[in-house]
Amino acid sequence: MRVILQHSGEGYWIKYDNGVTGYRVGNYLENPELEEWIAEGNITESEFSPEQLVAISHADIKKQYKELAIRPIEINGITFNGGDSSAAAINGSIQLDELAGKTETMIWDVDNVNHTFTIEEAKNIAATIGKAYRDIMYQRNDELNTIK
Repeated sequence: MRVILQHSGEGYWIKYDNGVTGYRVGNYLENPELEEWIAEGNITESEFSPEQLVAISHADIKKQYKELAIRPIEINGITFNGGDSSAAAINGSIQLDELAGKTETMIWDVDNVNHTFTIEEAKNIAATIGKAYRDIMYQRNDELNTIK
């Protein structure tokens, strides 16, 4: 769980339960020494309401997991695009080729190199990518639900 300590200037100080601290401005997180800042008397009370703290924490979690959910996936030495849209596109290609009576389909990797796979191999690739996305979303949802 993330704990927002205080709004300051254009950003806000964050302290995580694992001890990592930082100052966040927009999408950028700097990691100066928080203890020095506290020693200077800069932290008193949060300027955010409890509801605002939850909203900020949720937005931070969603951004973090959005990036994780679409990271590339390596399967049998080939790196594929990750995410639910990649899995869905592969499934769509499989369905089209199955309807055409084919036993193979093509999938491109992160470098846009085409690879030919049997329908079963392609289904396993799509399932692996889809499962990786799903697992990340389950983790995200669990973390979101710890902050209320």
